[in-house]
Amino acid sequence: NRPDALGHIGIARDLAALSGLPFAPPRPDAPAAIASGRIEDLVTVEVRDFDRCPHYGAIAVTDVTIGPSPLWLRVRLFSLGVRPVSNVVDITNLVMLEYGHPTHAFDLDLIKGQRIIVRRALQGEKMRTLDGVDRDLDADDLLICDADRPVALAGVMGGENTEIRASTRRVLFECAYFDARGVRRTARRHGLHSESSHRFERGVDRDDVREALAQCGALATRLAGGAAVAGAIHVQREPWRPATLTLRHRAMKRLLGLDVPMDQARDVLDRLGFAPVDLHDAEDRVLQVTVPSHRPDVTREADLIEEVARLHGLDKVPEAVPSAKVAPDASDAPFRAVAACRGNLAALGLREIMNYSFISGAMLDMFGIESNRRVKLPNPVSSDHAFLRPSLVPQMVETLGRNISRQICDAGLFEIGRVFERAQTGRICERLMVCAGLMGRVGRTGPDMRRPVDREEMFLGLKGVLDGLLRAQKAQPHSWKHSANPAFEEGWCVSLVVDGRARGTMGILRSSIRKEWRMGEPVAVAEIEAEPLLENVFRTPAAADVGAYPSVSRDVAMIVSEDVTHESVVACIRRAGPPELTSVVLFDIYRGDAIGPARKSMAYSLVYQSKDRTLTDEEANEFHEKVKQALRMELGAQIREA
Repeated sequence: NRPDALGHIGIARDLAALSGLPFAPPRPDAPAAIASGRIEDLVTVEVRDFDRCPHYGAIAVTDVTIGPSPLWLRVRLFSLGVRPVSNVVDITNLVMLEYGHPTHAFDLDLIKGQRIIVRRALQGEKMRTLDGVDRDLDADDLLICDADRPVALAGVMGGENTEIRASTRRVLFECAYFDARGVRRTARRHGLHSESSHRFERGVDRDDVREALAQCGALATRLAGGAAVAGAIHVQREPWRPATLTLRHRAMKRLLGLDVPMDQARDVLDRLGFAPVDLHDAEDRVLQVTVPSHRPDVTREADLIEEVARLHGLDKVPEAVPSAKVAPDASDAPFRAVAACRGNLAALGLREIMNYSFISGAMLDMFGIESNRRVKLPNPVSSDHAFLRPSLVPQMVETLGRNISRQICDAGLFEIGRVFERAQTGRICERLMVCAGLMGRVGRTGPDMRRPVDREEMFLGLKGVLDGLLRAQKAQPHSWKHSANPAFEEGWCVSLVVDGRARGTMGILRSSIRKEWRMGEPVAVAEIEAEPLLENVFRTPAAADVGAYPSVSRDVAMIVSEDVTHESVVACIRRAGPPELTSVVLFDIYRGDAIGPARKSMAYSLVYQSKDRTLTDEEANEFHEKVKQALRMELGAQIREA
């Protein structure tokens, strides 16, 4: 990945520095023949984006004859892993391997309007590259164009419309400096990894454009019988100025763990082509180092120290045993709380999964996640990983779907991970979330495995898992409220409410989403914030006295409207019940023709117990009558008497 090591000149410079030999960079040969006229009469160059192309150079060679390269050149390219094509194309590859700086050859007669324009792509623009692929261009792509059309993807690959062919007689050689990040984005976007993009992505020597072009011209006059046109075109916004860095002796000693004499460090940098100069400092030996153009990867003091250590000998760096310090005030409670949550979910029968933090825009669209919440990556690896995930639900569903495609139709999964979304202020927020998903006949055994799964079973099964998790994590009292979510079926979505705040969502997955993964049966998915699950997990519960007096149990069965919830029934019973009411348990729900449509029967067991005496049947009956009366008045319940 060292940019200077991607060419023979850079390797020779390093070998000379390692062996202590003098290094003299080669100079381009003079052209064997000179053509009449000047290059300005043949072509003009216009750069419209100096940020992406600070320097563009071009020369022309006429009267060339396209044919095979000499045997020595073909053997040389073969030995370096490059396929010979023709003498002119082989010249560009040879110069690239020599200097580490890519060049390109155009058929000058195919350049329309005798113009070269360096610009960004237009919306909807297309071009065919040398590999014969028609490419849809992005507005971020930098192009080399003639007067009418693109002729090359800058720094990546040339275009088929101006390639060198047997009929070529006039050649325009290009050598430029392109911004490394821009080339990387274009190459990744189009799935193109070429010898050229490999070098431009890592940075090339921005001061050797003239030498590389001159070498192309000289070789073309000797190997293709051409004549070099006088002059060269170089378009620059401003001359390149080398960067300067500071190297401190103390910093080098601290980072390496050994004392390298400053005179030796200065000699090493000097042999590598840097320009070190002593600075006056009463407390420390300091060098001001000018970074050469062939080392764009050296950008800070640590890079200079690495260069010194590399030539001084990395084997001389002492081995240090890692040490750790105990921080008395540090607490690992947050990590232990997450571990407890993970253990409780596993104890409830779920298996843990892990996914990347990146997701595609198409997946977010499918689950109805608003665009203003999304955080887009500036340089995604691919379109499938273009956004930071704002929710764990899409990847949970995708994982369940992948299991179905591999004939695993019964699964209970969970994931604990971070989500990222953009707040209304524009700031990116990060939260730890817990996601769980159920599908199939999880928890069933024996003949019961044959019975089809319905929505209610899935819904209540996942709700039971979450209720159990909240109890195990000693969370604050919670409730479930009806809500809506574009990923869940209407009427089958609820929000988890803790301390008056909505902290999560649970529901049955919408059928249109299930079809994407061929899920034929209902699937339940939930996503809740981790905070209410973690904040009280290590709280020690207060011990309560065990009742010394016997309890009295009473049942109550009622017929209520379908929209009456278990939560509202329990709340009504608790309000009407006395302090002696210690337990309310739902043990039956029944729906049928005998009850009528939109109605259901619910049966509860109530336990009464006093702390200071034995309750009589009369007292228990009186308590129970008050409860039944409250159910009639508040919920319109029809009490079913035995």
